[in-house]
This record gives sequence, C-alpha cells and structure tokens, in this order.
Amino acid sequence: MLKENVAIILAVSDYSQANSLPGCKNDGALMGAILQKTGKFAPDNTLHIDAETNSSRVKADLAAFIGGLAGREIGEVFFFYTGHGLFDGTTFYFLLSDYSPARTQGTTLTNAELDEMLRSLAPDLAVKVIDACYSGQQYVKSPEEFEKAIKATGTTYKRCYFMFSSEQTQPSWQNGDLSYFTLELARAIQQHSSPTIRYKDIIDYISDSFASNARQKPIFVVQANFTEEFCAVDDSLRQAIAAFVPKATLASITTTTATQPPKRPITEELKERVRREAERFCSEEEAAKIFAVMKDNIEAYHLPDPVGDFYTLKPTFMVERYEVPNSKAIGEWLQKNQGDYFARLLFTQEAYETEEAYYPRRSGLSAFAVSLFPEYRTVTKHRDVVSGFDSTVGIPFKSVHLVAEPKLQNVPWWKWYCAFIISKSDMRCFVSLVRLREINWKERREEGKVEWRFREFPMKDSSIVKEHLDELLNQLAEPITRYLLEKHGLAEDRGAEAPTLATTHKVS
Repeated sequence: MLKENVAIILAVSDYSQANSLPGCKNDGALMGAILQKTGKFAPDNTLHIDAETNSSRVKADLAAFIGGLAGREIGEVFFFYTGHGLFDGTTFYFLLSDYSPARTQGTTLTNAELDEMLRSLAPDLAVKVIDACYSGQQYVKSPEEFEKAIKATGTTYKRCYFMFSSEQTQPSWQNGDLSYFTLELARAIQQHSSPTIRYKDIIDYISDSFASNARQKPIFVVQANFTEEFCAVDDSLRQAIAAFVPKATLASITTTTATQPPKRPITEELKERVRREAERFCSEEEAAKIFAVMKDNIEAYHLPDPVGDFYTLKPTFMVERYEVPNSKAIGEWLQKNQGDYFARLLFTQEAYETEEAYYPRRSGLSAFAVSLFPEYRTVTKHRDVVSGFDSTVGIPFKSVHLVAEPKLQNVPWWKWYCAFIISKSDMRCFVSLVRLREINWKERREEGKVEWRFREFPMKDSSIVKEHLDELLNQLAEPITRYLLEKHGLAEDRGAEAPTLATTHKVS
C-alpha cells in the first residue's frame, strides 16, 4: 500500500503586540508553490494557513486537519513555519497573531504541542523547517542549550530533519519580500543541477550560504541516513520559484541557453563589497551620537497602562563602572562569545584543593625505588576565574539603572539593569529586571536570582537602535503587570481581559 505524504504551512505575518512581518506571507506562498510543484503532497493532504492566524483558529485548524488523517499510513510529514519565535531556555514557541507575553501558553504553539500532533500520524519521516527569530527571550546561555532542546524532540521520530534558521541568541532576517533563510532554501532547489535533490543537499547549500554570516547561523538536527529525497527538480519547479524570487538575486537554471552579462573584474567587485560592508560601521563620533539618542529615549520613557499609574521611573546612567549584579554571568558568556566587541574579561584568584604526589625518602630504598611508590597529599592551589567584564573603549555610559518607584505603598519596588557593549558595527544590551524587597521605609535589597537576557542589533542606524531599545523598555511592564494580576487574583479569572501592553518591535 502506497503511503501518503502530508504538508503543513503556517505563515504568520500580522501581530497585535509585535511588529508585523510582511515577508512571512510571501515565504509561505513560495513554499506552497514549491510543495505543489513537487507532486508529493496531494491538495487534500496539505494545510496552508496564512490568514486568521490567531491562536484559537490556528490550533483548531491544526487539530481538525491532523484528526482527519487518523488511521492512515503516512510516509512523510513536512511542516514549515515562518514568523516570530521565542525560546525561553527550555521550550521553543511559535508566536501566533494574538501573542501576549502575559499569556504565553495560550497565544503560542509550543514545539512540544506540535510534536504531539505530528507524532500521532506515526510518519516514517518528519521534516520541520522553521524560519523564525528567537530574539524574544535571549538568555545568557550557550547556543548548545537550544540545540540540545531541539535534538531531544527528534528522538521520538523514526527519522527526522529539523532546519532552524538561526541560533537561539540570534534574530532571523528578512528584507520585507522574503526571509533570507527561506530564500536560500529556494536557491538550493532552483540551482540544483541533478534530477533530484536530497534534504542533505538543501542543508549543505544553506550551510555554505550562511558560512560567512556571523549574524545568522542556521541549526540543523538530523536523525536519518542522508539518502532521503525532497523532490525531483525540473524546469517547471525552477520557474515556479523564479516567479517569487527576483531574478537579480536568484538566477534561473534552465536547459535553454541564455546570454549572460559579462562578469565584472574581481577588483571592482571587491571594491563594491568592501564599500557596502563599510556602510554598517560607525566612527567614534557616530557611536557617541547613538548613545545620546538612547539617553533621550530612556529619560522620556513612561510605563504603559495600567502599571504607569502606579510607578515613577528614575534612571541613573553609570559612566565610570557598570555596577550591575551577577556580572560574572555576563563575563562567562563573553568568554565564549566575545567576537569583535570592545570588551575585556575581569579575573579573580580562586583557591582550590587537589591531590599532589610526593616522594619521601625511605631508608634502605634507592631513589629509583622511591619514585615507584609515591605518596599523596592534599594541597591548596590558585587559579584565575572570570569575575566580570569591562569595556575597552570609552562610551558615554556603560549601563543604566532604572528604578520603578511606587506611587502607592502596597506595590513593590523594581529595578531594571541594562549594560552595553559595542563593536564598530553592533551593540549588545544585557538586561535584567529584579524586584526589590523593602527592609524598612528607606532601605531595599534585590530579591531572587538575577538572570540576564540580551539583544544584539546593528548600531549605525539610530532608528533601528531606538526600535530595539523601545522593545527592551516595553518589556519592563510585562512581569510587573503579571505580578499584580496574580497578586490580586486576576491572572486566571480574567486572562482574556489582561491589559494590552505597549507594542514591541523585533527585526526578523
């Protein structure tokens, strides 16, 4: 009996509490055209969602579609998602149009929930292609944490190929027309010269395409034998791709002969590429102007309703020192991921005990005999360990301490830390929000574990910097609002009526 193949395309372009991603709808249309041309997926076995992408509708459509396939023999299930993503250190979330940070579980589709649905079909092969940024929650953890979490889900399939557009600490980029990862997947198919293309061929092409791109590094998880074919490649498929992809960025490979424009001299090409790259870099004066814009933004910021009624924000700009808690965590992260940033590690001496061999003199034994029978003793030694970090360049301020001072006596104090390091082209912001415990009416101390998140973005364009800083500031309101809702018994009873927080913005 011939087994059936199943395809699901989920393209989310519009968001109520994050910036819209117009390219995602185009990603979905391009992938739909590719899957249709492969002939592998019957129309009745294909679900394409790119409108009405709120959580209740998407989950209902997925459940109905998967439920309708119950009891059928499934050879391959292919899932494609494009939109905003979020990784919180253990779980990956597909963000849907009505996503709200106050209702993460209800307004997203988790990777675990999707796996449960796909596994119910018992496919011979599962393929997931995810083009999404994970910048919503960037914790100071290694990229291996994300890959480990994704690999764990693969063990529950017979065979699988998972393709993620970027690491958990990186955004995924698009130009408004198409997402770059989806574009490179299309290029892999259209430029393939053999009659058929394997999933491994697609992975190799994408890997090569992003090899020199430090800002976006795709992740691939494979539990298969690399022989699995995606589809046959012919002129009809190439032309379907060409209809979506500008010819200037993706040349069509056809069996016909075309007149090619003469190649530019390599020296001219080199000059153009170097000058184009230089447009991303800042002078010291330009960096200072960016910090001035940021300072104005922070000083003018007010918390949105309803928490804005309860707090006054008081910023302090730290010029000489960062003065942030748990700077060791940032230092340890930088030790693994420093890159081109103007930053250095700070070290301290740590004592530790170890066993050390020694050779006491024994009467009647030669020196050689003594060397064969060492004794051991515990000794204390010292080693350098990372204790923090510092900037190697003078910047107008190294960090910001933003205190949320209550206007009412029954709401708690909060303190937001934001530390900055820069390179010539990019800025990285490390942020943490802590609740302050009141010792008396005048003294307070930080409560709970200080956990850092970070965001990285290009520094040249002040509008982009402002957009990212606005989002970081807007995230201040989320845990404060959630705390007050829970304290006053409204988190569950009125979850659907939870206040809408200020719009945040992401670059994907």
